[in-house]
Amino acid sequence: MKKLVFNVIVLPFIVALFGFTVAVRKTSPTELRSTYIYFNTNSIISCNDSLHQLDSMRVQTFDYACKEMITILKENPTIIIEVVGHASTQEKNHELLSLYRAQLIKEILVAKSVNTKRIKTRGWGNHKLLIKDDFIKKARTKEEKQSLHIRNQRVYYRVIDWDFKE
Repeated sequence: MKKLVFNVIVLPFIVALFGFTVAVRKTSPTELRSTYIYFNTNSIISCNDSLHQLDSMRVQTFDYACKEMITILKENPTIIIEVVGHASTQEKNHELLSLYRAQLIKEILVAKSVNTKRIKTRGWGNHKLLIKDDFIKKARTKEEKQSLHIRNQRVYYRVIDWDFKE
């Protein structure tokens, strides 16, 4: 099977403004987009449902985001994804926490009959922030600062290979 070439496009300013995530473009016109799953501070409990109530245009519910991943994996049986976890600088044990978040999403996907060999996990801790601390410090209120930190407390997936073989 011929390997498809793809480019990963990350537009941080669009991500920060609109909550979009990594878009993967294959050589065909089909695009795969990962929805962010956000987490409460120092927790592996998602806050997507609460955020969705506040801003349904930018944030999907936790259930919807997971179903979207499952659908994409089932419709594309040869892709291998990496579930990537992140943490903010205000969180304790950020390296471990980001990995636990990614592993939680992997466990959900595997429980829905996705082959575990098609899912890799990685925790970046607070090394790849969407919104830098300098910007967060400029926020006026405590609520604004917390909202910006939550954007860093996230999990998403990215396609790392198109040639999975059982």
